[in-house]
Amino acid sequence: MPDTTVTATTLHEALAAQVTASPDRVAVSGPAGSLTYQQLGERSDALADRLRQAGVAAGDLVVLSTGRTLEMIVGLVAIAKSGAAYLPVDPGVPAARLRWLVEQAGAVLTLTDGSTAAGSGADVMLVAGGRPDPAVARPGAGAAAAGDRDPLAYVIYTSGSTGEPKGVAVSHRNVLALLEQTEELFRFTADDVWTMFHSIAFDFSVWEIWGSLLHGGRLVVVAEDVARSPAAFLRLLTQERVTVLNQTPSAFLPLVGTGTGADTELPDLRLLILGGERVSMPALRPWLERHGDRRPRLVNMYGVTEGTVFSSYRPIALADLDRPELSPIGAPLPGNRFLVLDEDGRPVADGEPGELYLVGSTVATGYLGVPESSGER
Repeated sequence: MPDTTVTATTLHEALAAQVTASPDRVAVSGPAGSLTYQQLGERSDALADRLRQAGVAAGDLVVLSTGRTLEMIVGLVAIAKSGAAYLPVDPGVPAARLRWLVEQAGAVLTLTDGSTAAGSGADVMLVAGGRPDPAVARPGAGAAAAGDRDPLAYVIYTSGSTGEPKGVAVSHRNVLALLEQTEELFRFTADDVWTMFHSIAFDFSVWEIWGSLLHGGRLVVVAEDVARSPAAFLRLLTQERVTVLNQTPSAFLPLVGTGTGADTELPDLRLLILGGERVSMPALRPWLERHGDRRPRLVNMYGVTEGTVFSSYRPIALADLDRPELSPIGAPLPGNRFLVLDEDGRPVADGEPGELYLVGSTVATGYLGVPESSGER
């Protein structure tokens, strides 16, 4: 990140440096228009004030549930500025699931554009205006203590595939550490154009949003109907001159076989990052044979929510196509360490199976309200 953000200890402090450095540069664009860094700063300041007036305090947790709009980004930044952490929820989530999340997390308020049903068990406030209902929010359960030197940025719930879903509590410093770890690898600049393609409830979006904003880039919020159409998404990538594209393999593979004309060559794209799922080398063959492995660079990133999005990286090359069984997770990001240990916590010999442990500054604070699970993991 630029030198102006080196001393930042929170995401919104780092963003404030970008507002100061380039107030007139476009920060976010979408179907409904765009916001400069100055406008994003002002809009999020005003909303943060409303949140505080409604009783939101440092250490609280606020549900953020909106459509894919500029208001989503304003809301996310405002929650951070209020001192709270955000709990992202897709607008289409069933009401019972929303109430469960609010109860489990102890969220004090739901910030929405109106697309999320009321009755969540928390007070509701509209992103674009209006008072919460009722007017004063209840005291929060406290995602982190006020004055915490490492406050929480967000809580994202696991899928529950190995038991009941748990809320992974990730701090501001965890996210800042991730961006610092990847600085030398990718050399992001203010000239980069990123897409926000993924659901805000999926931590890939953390990388997309803050990776763009904290480097002074432009974030293109992808409308849901465009995200569901490979042809429309390809057109958007070309029209917006996107330089940094992040995709899960299952979302990316439909793009591989879509279009062969000059309008789908993506001449501005310099970096394509895959993550969130296992990579299949044979499935990547059409893309690599057409575009090569120099521009755009194709990189596989590996990680879990508990490790703040990504923990390792591996550039993918044309030569990898000769190893169809390969699904590389690569090397730990700078500053991280991987340990492969047996069930007694001892290092295993080369070639022996074991469990992968992550050591580094991106390891999350823990599971919200489940200290026994945090200690175990």
